[in-house]
Amino acid sequence: MRSVAFTRKSGEENVSDAVLLALLLSFLAGISTTIGAAVGFFIKKPTHRILGLTLGFSAGVMINVSFVELLIKSMDEIGFLHVNLAFFVGMAIIFAIDVLIPRARAKLGKIKLGNA
Repeated sequence: MRSVAFTRKSGEENVSDAVLLALLLSFLAGISTTIGAAVGFFIKKPTHRILGLTLGFSAGVMINVSFVELLIKSMDEIGFLHVNLAFFVGMAIIFAIDVLIPRARAKLGKIKLGNA
């Protein structure tokens, strides 16, 4: 029986490194999902502080993905200035929506603003 191993021939170095990186990243994504599910399972009644912490962490991960993956590839396509301008205008729009929507709903009497 022949054993399966990654070979390090001159043309195959990049392929084996890419496969190992893909396996590592897949493992990290899977274990992160498991850890997140465990937190959700064991914390029956999360406080506002715990919810804020977990939502802040996930938002940070998404922003990191945006900067690392999407922005760098976009800079190659359309340039540094256009990419950063679009990114920060998008952030400003999301901030405006976050500020204005609860205020509009509060005026209609559907939600109460302030410390809950």
